[in-house]
Amino acid sequence: MAEQDPSRGTPKEAETEITLDSDTLAEVQRGKFQKPAFFGDMSSYHVRQVGGVEIARSDDAFFTTDLVAFRVSLRLDADLGQADAVKTFIGNAS
Repeated sequence: MAEQDPSRGTPKEAETEITLDSDTLAEVQRGKFQKPAFFGDMSSYHVRQVGGVEIARSDDAFFTTDLVAFRVSLRLDADLGQADAVKTFIGNAS
């Protein structure tokens, strides 16, 4: 991904360093996370709400303590609009 160099008005290549903490690195090496880091132009990643917000009330859930419980559900979906805009760090599982 190229960044704009304001002094020259020409694009330059961005240098990105990826650092993983020891716990994440251990999980990558064990093969748990195949793609633990994403980088690039995240503006092509679109998130949308699917359906409405659902609110449920229960007078019985905490009956013994005289409390009322509420549950709120919100469903979301996401998709990458342009596949070349975002790259992934692929760990070495060996």
